[in-house]
Amino acid sequence: MNNMSRQDAAVLVTKLFDVNFFEGADEVKFEDEDTFSQYSYKSIKNLASHGIVKGYPDYKKSFHNKLLCYII
Repeated sequence: MNNMSRQDAAVLVTKLFDVNFFEGADEVKFEDEDTFSQYSYKSIKNLASHGIVKGYPDYKKSFHNKLLCYII
C-alpha cells in the first residue's frame, strides 16, 4: 500500500491512542464530510474536535506512508 486516506489515518490514530469521543465533535464541520465513510466519520470528527487534525484545502490528497509514520 503506497497511500493511506485521511479517514484510515484518523481511525488508526484514534485506536492507537484511545482518543475518546468528544461531545462537541458534531460542531466541527468539513467541506467534504458527506464523503466520509461510516466507519471513519466519528474518528475524523473526534480528532478534529481535540485539535489533532484540521481540514486540508485539497482533501482529495492522500497521506504517504512515510509522512504518516512521521506524524505517529
